[in-house]
Amino acid sequence: MMESEIDQLSYSHVTSDDKMPNFLKVLCILTFVGAGFGILGAVSNLLLSDITEASLKLSSTILDSSPVNDVLGFDFDQMIVWQKYINIAGLLGAILCLTGALIMWKRKRIGFFIYVPGAIIPAIVTIMGMKYMFTGLLGGFAALAGYGALVFGIAFVVMYGLNLKHMNK
Repeated sequence: MMESEIDQLSYSHVTSDDKMPNFLKVLCILTFVGAGFGILGAVSNLLLSDITEASLKLSSTILDSSPVNDVLGFDFDQMIVWQKYINIAGLLGAILCLTGALIMWKRKRIGFFIYVPGAIIPAIVTIMGMKYMFTGLLGGFAALAGYGALVFGIAFVVMYGLNLKHMNK
């Protein structure tokens, strides 16, 4: 009898309002995984940026005089510049998303406001970069990747926003 009274006392402060909703848990876990991959990808891309730059310069010498480049519209000089911006924005965005999700896991609203720029800014930088890197036929297709990331980021922002009521100030 004594043991059940202790259990009852030790759990008496826990109410149904204190339980984290499963949907919020799933969102946070997906963000942990996605941000982890984002950080690994961005760091590896930044570490390999010299190799990427050398391959872009080599491609430039091969394709600059090609009629294929006139149709596809590669701008290799802009690719060298923008791939660094995109990787830095991706790294910062992933760090912000991870930080925001960790704070939201503790059910604090401030995490949402840290998460939002991390979800949106890298997609915007990617869209801007694609505009400058591809001037021909590939420009529209390349921008689709950025728009897809933007839609995906907005969807997560909306889903987290719907869960703000379960978070404390």
